Amino acid sequence: MLLGLISTVSAQEVQAQVQPWDLRGGMAVGSEEEGYLRVLQVAGMTPSYPWGLRGFTPGELGRLTITDTLHPWVDRFDFSPDSSETREWGWLPARGGILLNSAFPFGENDGVVWAGKGFTGKMGVGGYARYGRLHVRIAPEAFITQNRTFELAPNGLAGDGAQRDSRFPTRIDNPQRFGDGSYARLDGGASAVHLEVSGLTLGLSSAGQVWGPAVHYPLLLGNNAGGFPHLFIQSSKPTNIGIGQVHGRLIAGSLRQSPFSPVSAGERRRFISGFVLLFLPRGLQGLEMGLGRIAESVWPEGGIRLGDIFRPFTNVVSVPGDGSNLLDENQIAGVFFRWTIPAGGIEIYAEVTRNDSAGDIRTYLIRPDDLMARVFGLQKVWRGTRGNLIALRAEVVNAETHHSERGNRLRDAGPRPPSWPPYFHAQVQQGHTQHGQILGSPTAYGGAGWTVGVDLYHPGGRWTIDLSRSLRQDWLAGSQVSDPAVADVVYSLSLEAVRFHEGMEITAEFTPSLNLNRNLVPGNDVMNLRLGLAVRRLVH
Repeated sequence: MLLGLISTVSAQEVQAQVQPWDLRGGMAVGSEEEGYLRVLQVAGMTPSYPWGLRGFTPGELGRLTITDTLHPWVDRFDFSPDSSETREWGWLPARGGILLNSAFPFGENDGVVWAGKGFTGKMGVGGYARYGRLHVRIAPEAFITQNRTFELAPNGLAGDGAQRDSRFPTRIDNPQRFGDGSYARLDGGASAVHLEVSGLTLGLSSAGQVWGPAVHYPLLLGNNAGGFPHLFIQSSKPTNIGIGQVHGRLIAGSLRQSPFSPVSAGERRRFISGFVLLFLPRGLQGLEMGLGRIAESVWPEGGIRLGDIFRPFTNVVSVPGDGSNLLDENQIAGVFFRWTIPAGGIEIYAEVTRNDSAGDIRTYLIRPDDLMARVFGLQKVWRGTRGNLIALRAEVVNAETHHSERGNRLRDAGPRPPSWPPYFHAQVQQGHTQHGQILGSPTAYGGAGWTVGVDLYHPGGRWTIDLSRSLRQDWLAGSQVSDPAVADVVYSLSLEAVRFHEGMEITAEFTPSLNLNRNLVPGNDVMNLRLGLAVRRLVH
């Protein structure tokens, strides 16, 4: 019904006045324009630029200028501020939307929004100002969800504890449900302050980030939980070092927990620091390689020291007994690459991460895939008739423990799962989360998944179809489920449409999902229908 409604305007929208995206206010990760620019880059219509560090700063957006005007959304971009003006300000496009989940919470990479069962409403407003090299953006976001009752997976706890994570309720702040009634939150959203000086960009931000090339399953940092307050310093653009170019970011920030965190007393804040570094080798056009590392700890009692900020650069491995592989912190490190071949309209990419540092080099050599997650993806873009663009893409993630490790874990360490999930830690009990949502990929936390999709971009908007599979949870030794073959799996088919009409961007979603063996109960198959309608005003 939603898709049919917005398709009725398709005959009018091409003749209607075209209104561009005003990117002078910045470009949020996961936005429509960001995804489209990536497709254009793969098709060779924009200059080569690294994609493993997002979101892009306002200064970087000017370097993503579209060089080919024969694409369907040619009139919808307004990148550059007036160079003759040193001061300017404006409103950001107001946006709002509503989601419906019929049977259980469902959603991934929705930013700050947690879409529970029932209706969820979301909205965002804001504005920006620029004074020379200083750029300020205020872009708060808010949501409220009905959070209606559904059957929880038993985790052995009672009361509010029953709402916690079903597998590891004392090791990660990842609630199945946020309370017994409606749940709402106001967040800083994509708000940020950027200052460019001497080839660097300094800033303070609460905006979401994506580290690495993955679209659906980012492992280090993604947009599933939105952002978190942090200070950052990064290169304003890739810097030439002779053998290639380098580009990077260093962050230091604060993470918050949900009301259903396993940490109920004492210091509840966590300190996060991390870096991501990209290398673009000379002579290999379109290739970017990167590495990143994140360290999370309980907020230091004596305040933040310089060593805390630079902790991700130290002790990749530890010498036995030297105390460098600290029990009271959580670490995630990863490497990745992305290679775009515009002549063929192709990109391929991969990412590998490891949770916690190894005890020593020998541990790496003997068990290289211990606590490891992997992502592989590709995209192919064709220029269709009448200037349309067609993108075929696929991405797969696997964070399950390798078969050679499973026996040792069950024998040596007591009850452990075949899928040893990333993002949690015994001492930092909130895990790699913000306000109760995974900061990386929820599918990777479940164990494994894949997505295959097709996008058709035309002058009036976009059509998308996606088919995906995700493993929510696997058999856990010592649980009440005696059959190791039982797995809680969700299959989803998503149809999405975007239409531009009279200065509005209208997005509709229709996603039926089938959850097999829900909550690890054999034969407990549950169907969910997710409907979504969102509107963003492109003129102000």
